[in-house]
Amino acid sequence: MSKPFGQAPAVCDFPVVAHKARSVGEKVIVNKTSKGQPSARQARRAILYIDRQFDLAQKYDVARGQWYGPTGEMTRDQAEAYGIGQAMSHNYTFHLILSVRDGDPTDAQFVDAVKGLAGVIDDYQLLVHRDTAHTHAHILWYRDSLTTRQQFEQVKDGLEGAIKAHEREAIRDGRLSYGGQQAWREQQQRVLEHAPDFDWEM
Repeated sequence: MSKPFGQAPAVCDFPVVAHKARSVGEKVIVNKTSKGQPSARQARRAILYIDRQFDLAQKYDVARGQWYGPTGEMTRDQAEAYGIGQAMSHNYTFHLILSVRDGDPTDAQFVDAVKGLAGVIDDYQLLVHRDTAHTHAHILWYRDSLTTRQQFEQVKDGLEGAIKAHEREAIRDGRLSYGGQQAWREQQQRVLEHAPDFDWEM
């Protein structure tokens, strides 16, 4: 019998053709108070961390990306409300990070990777960060029991495999996705609208 997995973060890397590596990390939030009552406090903190962690986003209240859930795009308020509701009705919130060391998958490709695990990951929300050295997606996944190592490996392999398939298709067709650069330019424009004197070198 597999042991429950998720009590500590885990990161798994492996080499692939053309792109150096990608990884999936996992952290677990227990949606309970110290007295065992349902609580969404930590899950809400995770949502706000994902949405506004970057100083630029915090200072000017600029979202770091578009939220997605099982039914499609969500506003920031919808994402927060959805996460609170899911945390209150599930025992655990899993915070998964799918990181691409090289390459730039579109938001739709990250969403497709999660949708490909329907039946394993059903109640989820995700947001893609493109304002760091490596494009990565934060996925909050809600369930009532801890994952076994086998289940985590299934999730990890499924997410990594889906992104790798998109990359190989792009390589075969002689193209790469530039969605991240476009998203970053759009974020720059939104910041400039709020603060035309913003110092990009800080």
